[in-house]
Amino acid sequence: MKLCGIIAEYNPFHKGHKLQLDSAKEKSGADLCVVVMSGMFTQRGDMAIASKFLRAQIALTQGADIVIELPVCYALQPAEYFALGGVGILDGLGADFISYGTEAVTESQRAVIDEFVKLTDKPTRPFEKEIKANLSQGVSYPQARAEAFSKIAKITDISILKSPNAILEIAYRNAINTLGSSIVPLPVPRAGDAYHESCPKSSIASATSIRNLIKENKDFSAFVPKACSTLLNEYFSENIIPDINMLYPYIVHTAAAEPDKFKHLPDGSPELYNRFINAVSKSKSYQELIGNVSTRRFTYARVSRAAIHSILNISDSFVYEMRRRLPLYARVLAIKEEKKDFLGTLTKQSKIPVFTSAAKHPLKTNLQKKMFSYDMAATNLYNLTLKNVDLFNQDYTQKLTIC
Repeated sequence: MKLCGIIAEYNPFHKGHKLQLDSAKEKSGADLCVVVMSGMFTQRGDMAIASKFLRAQIALTQGADIVIELPVCYALQPAEYFALGGVGILDGLGADFISYGTEAVTESQRAVIDEFVKLTDKPTRPFEKEIKANLSQGVSYPQARAEAFSKIAKITDISILKSPNAILEIAYRNAINTLGSSIVPLPVPRAGDAYHESCPKSSIASATSIRNLIKENKDFSAFVPKACSTLLNEYFSENIIPDINMLYPYIVHTAAAEPDKFKHLPDGSPELYNRFINAVSKSKSYQELIGNVSTRRFTYARVSRAAIHSILNISDSFVYEMRRRLPLYARVLAIKEEKKDFLGTLTKQSKIPVFTSAAKHPLKTNLQKKMFSYDMAATNLYNLTLKNVDLFNQDYTQKLTIC
């Protein structure tokens, strides 16, 4: 059985995702296309525009065969560990390929990516020293690393290293090398609007601009496949759009009752702790607080992830352990009807636990069980913002999607 994997958020699924998924299936010739998808929270520390269960169902309508949840503890990580979690799951399942979108399409851009992967796989002392020197200037780690690479590799044009998909491509390839995996990368040129484009400029709009249309209650149907539009509109007719500002009381409570939590945030520091505590007293909303904490060094995404970590009670010590030991598993959210027979084969060949029921999971280690409990907590936290008590413990009541 030949398996091609994709790591995604589909927040929401759009026409560019469709092109990438179709290309991945064609290039790989795979029997099974497995998507490892973020759950209720995304890598930027935000809430997904729709539930993981709906987004998994939508992925099936567009060509995915199986959708597996990326545990929230990996979904809420910098690119390096977001990728390590996703690639680790695919490697554990025995994937042959991983496909992803990339902005690096010219020969020179591909060369920069290749050189950067080589240097970051086996960082030299001068490279690490240069990164440290850049960090002392108050810049973010990604920027410090890119500028250090430019100096060490003597490459002046490193603009491609700032593009979101190129950053993830590097992380995926680094993860493959770290794990000693035989997974073959299949990059697909990204089409359409830029990743951060806030308004649609073409028929292939960015997920950011589509989310903005949804939040503004404007028609977004022209920018997503028809089946996606139908399912999303049905979903939004029954559920309010999640508003992360509704989590603000949880941050205020933490600052008042358990301020030490901010001392033990993953990738935290005394400075970040002080900024959180000080920002609570002068902020009136969740988003305003994140903005007040953020700096050049502490990016908006990094601070957003830290805030969700504090609410979910995910500590630095736990994250250290999960980065070191990779307590992976594959919780299946959805599967195509005609591919159900493959699930048994996938389970047998997998090096990690594969399961479809939250209530009957086969997890054995304490680290796995704790990580899975955070997935359950993330779902409940997300659903609290929807003000629907019927969704409490949805992970236990939601049936496997088969379509």
